[in-house]
Amino acid sequence: MVAWTFMRSLTGGTRRTWIRAFALAVLAGALTCLAPGCDPKFTGPYPCDDGHASCTNPDANGCETDVKSDALNCGACGNLCPMGAACTASACGAAPVQLASLGTPGGNGQETLEVNATAVFWMDNQNGQTEVLSVPIAGGSPASVATGLSCQVPHTFAVDDNNVYYWSDSGTGIAGAPGIGGLFELPLNEDTPTLLSANVGVNGNCPTTAVDATNVYWLGEVQLPGQSAAVLFDVPIVGGTATTLSMASSYNPTGLAITPTDAIVQVQSTNGPSSYAAVPIAGGSPVPLPSSFGSSSVFTADATNVYFVTSGCPCNDNGPSTDGPPTGQVVVLPVTGGAATVLVPQYTGQASSIAVDATNVYWSTDSAVWTVPIAGGPVSSVAGNLTGGTPPYQCTGGCGSPGSGTTPTVIAVDAPSVYIADYAANVNAILKVPK
Repeated sequence: MVAWTFMRSLTGGTRRTWIRAFALAVLAGALTCLAPGCDPKFTGPYPCDDGHASCTNPDANGCETDVKSDALNCGACGNLCPMGAACTASACGAAPVQLASLGTPGGNGQETLEVNATAVFWMDNQNGQTEVLSVPIAGGSPASVATGLSCQVPHTFAVDDNNVYYWSDSGTGIAGAPGIGGLFELPLNEDTPTLLSANVGVNGNCPTTAVDATNVYWLGEVQLPGQSAAVLFDVPIVGGTATTLSMASSYNPTGLAITPTDAIVQVQSTNGPSSYAAVPIAGGSPVPLPSSFGSSSVFTADATNVYFVTSGCPCNDNGPSTDGPPTGQVVVLPVTGGAATVLVPQYTGQASSIAVDATNVYWSTDSAVWTVPIAGGPVSSVAGNLTGGTPPYQCTGGCGSPGSGTTPTVIAVDAPSVYIADYAANVNAILKVPK
């Protein structure tokens, strides 16, 4: 009966082998009960599986830390890797290259990171105004690219190899047109922007913006009788009239991904998991992409799939919240419809950003960047200790959400590298790590 009670207490997060734990429980219980005053109910301690330890809360002996890949506990509890270095096979890798410092800490809505063939771009507050800055991917001095931005939320500017596209509430720099607000296009080698679209679909809120080879897209808002609705627009990068591609009150205006054929938007639900929709960019009705998983505004897409991460704080079987880091999954959803599949059954941390290339998916938490092959396979650590040695997110605020002090990291990728905007207060830098 004692052994069965112990077996029932082994929840999935403890990462220990049941057979071995069962045998050791019986042995430990028997040995302990030889002593006077023995407690007939076994309570531990018990051994962890190889490569795991109880670093977060040793008294609970939860075996929750993978010391093979945790850069805050690499090889053993408390063994800290250099800031940004990955922990692989219980050994710390090299520290990343720091390309630039961030002017203001994260948490103020400026978390946007873009990369093109030559530079990395981010939004910051310099000299009392919000602007887009860049630094060469090979290293060098940061430079101001565009000034006078009025939007300070994630994904409100976009970049290609020739231009930066951003929102401003004034026509600063446009000769003879002061005071005009809207979407601007600024060549990366020039100082004078062009107004692509006046404030269409803004309605007091900043749109999410994206670009492909021909058009700029934004997911904004319009006011309808009694409610507002999110509207997807596009406009040619060579100039022209803005087109409405789709509108729905259920669209989440904080996320947008562009594929060669579709714009992917998240569809919010009041009575179940959110889902996604593929809006044809050539025109046509949206195609619902239902998902039974708890979806997230942290998503991206390619020509084949939507990739998203779920994360949050679990509750134990008895109801109250559990201490420790959040957990989540990486999920793949076909753009053409069909069942979603779990690419990563469980990872640790609160997801804050995601990116994809031809072969791999990358996602970040406040403390690490991870990658997994699109075709499936082992999860690898790309970067770690992004908190600069401070503890990562902990589930102290109840079920479903992390505790206080959550600071995002934002990632972008090109062929050889992953770029990280690390907004931790004691890091606050643009980092570059090899894939």
